Amino acid sequence: MWDIYSRLWKDPNAQRHGRSGQSQQGVDIYGHPTSAEPWQLIGVQCKLVNRGALTFMDISDEIAKAAEFTPALAEFIIATTANRDANLQETLRAIGAERESAGAFPVHVVFCADICTQLTAVENADLLAEHYGTSWTGLFKQANMLMPVRLFRRETLKLGDDQATNFLYLLDPVTTAFEAASRALSEASTGSGAKRGIVILGEANAGKTRLAFEVLQQTLPDWHVLRWTPAAAIQDLPLAPTLWKQRLVVFIDDLQEYVPGSASASQHPVMFSDPRADTLKAMLATLRESAERAVVVVRCTPEIGSSHGMRNEVPGRIGEGKEGL
Repeated sequence: MWDIYSRLWKDPNAQRHGRSGQSQQGVDIYGHPTSAEPWQLIGVQCKLVNRGALTFMDISDEIAKAAEFTPALAEFIIATTANRDANLQETLRAIGAERESAGAFPVHVVFCADICTQLTAVENADLLAEHYGTSWTGLFKQANMLMPVRLFRRETLKLGDDQATNFLYLLDPVTTAFEAASRALSEASTGSGAKRGIVILGEANAGKTRLAFEVLQQTLPDWHVLRWTPAAAIQDLPLAPTLWKQRLVVFIDDLQEYVPGSASASQHPVMFSDPRADTLKAMLATLRESAERAVVVVRCTPEIGSSHGMRNEVPGRIGEGKEGL
């Protein structure tokens, strides 16, 4: 828990309080979040519950102990292995209102499921490996492939030259492209149109990835994004229960890589004999069966002269036609 809260608070100086056998005033971990005032400390009590449930009496006892901690806490968290309980949460809300009126520190309970969610977050994958071993490698891979759009980071994408973003562009064409892409993605997400996604086609360093990222963040922040690359295998796809009832954006990098360099505009069926393209088709078919709703965002750089036939064939086959999602 110290690793998680030290990282969550962005406080490398967060402390484990005392040692076994010493009085800890109900606090196992304390630290100073960067968002808090300089004098404010938050305390965490790690509460193991072997059998039964966490009770109101348990919480009252821990609050009484934490009240003795010096300097006074600004907030108190009980992190427990107990399961989430609606009745207890209702009681906690009442306690919170009472304490707020009295000017006392607020109390929160973080249940086992919440702790697991924190531990398996993409940014904490190294902690899971450190404490539970490398057998979780597959989980890391899946976690990196499937994440909430709002947590999708620019640093994980190939955005080209950052200096280009400070260039004095004519804004109208950029705004027009953004609005058109946003509108198409929104229609695809609701099923209000025939489209099932968008294909962003352009030369290298034209801003395709940046456009896809910004449109995705603005339009579907509460969806999950599944990144798919030419190197991905069908075994990398998260298991069906993970995908069930998910609203997914399939982000396909470098679609041109799915076509052999020798293919011409008249040879576009070659795409569908390439193993990577077969894997792509299998992935899309799986999502059709498993996800509640899925849309496709494709980024593609055509070869010089469009020798692959990408400009005319790929958008219809993947993003816009009947064979799309």
